[in-house]
Amino acid sequence: MALYALELPVAGEERVITWIGNGADVLMERALAWARQERATLRKTMGKPPVDDDIPAEEQVRILRKLFDRYY
Repeated sequence: MALYALELPVAGEERVITWIGNGADVLMERALAWARQERATLRKTMGKPPVDDDIPAEEQVRILRKLFDRYY
């Protein structure tokens, strides 16, 4: 839900399970890294230019964590 709220690709339960084990902050970092890469790959495949993120990755991680806490 947190990735979806930031309009990023949603990873799915099977992928998220592989990220669990080092705390919620690390989980959010892994989720964001995957989602940004997945979005870039999808855009490249569709012939679209890369997205320049207005929000720095560090801030996105903080936002994701707050959203995670809200949804969890």
